[in-house]
Amino acid sequence: MTRGTSDAHHRPARPSPGWVIALWVAKIAGSVLIVVLGLVVLGAFFPRLLGLGVIGAALSGASTWLGLAALIGLGVAVWLLLRRRGIWRGIMTGVAAVTVIGCAVITTQLVSLGAQYGVAINPFGLTVSTSAPDDVVSYGEHDGKSLNVSIWRPTTGSAENAPVAFITHGGGWVNGSPAEMQEIIPALTNAGWLVIGPAYTLATPRSHTVNFVEDQIGCAMAWTQANAASYGGDPSTFVSMGDSAGGNLAINTAYRTASGDLACDRIGAMPDVDAVAVIFPAVNPVALWNDSVTGGVHPGQTFLEQYVGGSPTEFPKEYKAVASAPHVTPASPPTLILQGTNDHLVQAHAVADFARTSRAAGVDTTYVSVPHGEHVFQSSPLGSQLYRSITLKWLEEQGLTPSTSNK
Repeated sequence: MTRGTSDAHHRPARPSPGWVIALWVAKIAGSVLIVVLGLVVLGAFFPRLLGLGVIGAALSGASTWLGLAALIGLGVAVWLLLRRRGIWRGIMTGVAAVTVIGCAVITTQLVSLGAQYGVAINPFGLTVSTSAPDDVVSYGEHDGKSLNVSIWRPTTGSAENAPVAFITHGGGWVNGSPAEMQEIIPALTNAGWLVIGPAYTLATPRSHTVNFVEDQIGCAMAWTQANAASYGGDPSTFVSMGDSAGGNLAINTAYRTASGDLACDRIGAMPDVDAVAVIFPAVNPVALWNDSVTGGVHPGQTFLEQYVGGSPTEFPKEYKAVASAPHVTPASPPTLILQGTNDHLVQAHAVADFARTSRAAGVDTTYVSVPHGEHVFQSSPLGSQLYRSITLKWLEEQGLTPSTSNK
């Protein structure tokens, strides 16, 4: 056999052009994935980084799953680096490693927060969805349109004497519906609560609702007091809940009811509100106008222009009425607030200030600061668990459970 024939026999076959193209596509896609994941995690730790802070905060509650994706990328990057060293491969390996560490830190912080409040958080848990309401009933009308309450009956426990969770939805006072509280409603009904979710007239650019929406919520509360027993509820245990603008309405109407400043003569007596449990409540509309920034725009101003009619300078009395601090009295019920530290809409400093104000007035206020959390952090896997578990645990500590709630 000649030397030329031997060399030809042992020379490795060249990969096909298609295989080379596929390999390069995989490398580029993997690199892009690692970089994107790294930027997302960077935004979670540095919320002021333009749009990255918003994205990172919004996805921080999915840190376990982001970390798993980054771990796969790290494994591939290390494998490629071991096969052949290169600057780009080394950079990708480092970015992937830092991303994995960052995700692990966020997950640990969120799980530790649950432990701090006596609840176990599953790092691999998922979000839940709300089923359709069992009933939708009218409690009044406005401009010829029916105002309804959505009703979710308890799925466990006794069919009678269930404690009542009255949940006011958010949406900047301009959109939303009762069913959007999908993370907490199943948890409550599964724990034996009757859930009532009121609809209310939504503001538009031509119709400002600030002067009557709290009265509408008050009448829905009175309707619940009068009718909860027909759906298996006992309104002698009544908790007001809500998120964002709904958190503002929940606090204001509950506090006003406690001080005797809110009534609905058309329907009847108001309930005795035992507690308030809210997430990222818009308690300070002036701060919402000045500080809300998402993607370079100011959504808080858009919401308030429709709800109130304009700026704090133009409508000072209305802004004072919307603010929650003026409604605080020693009679205000115990209050739980969960607030994301990286919230770009309802910023944490304004909510923390309200919590301090209510405590100073003698209100039993629990303020839970959720690391890296953005607005609507409860829609993420870890955020959803924290919201459900901490809220139910706190209600239990207040003595408000299906087994102990009857007065």
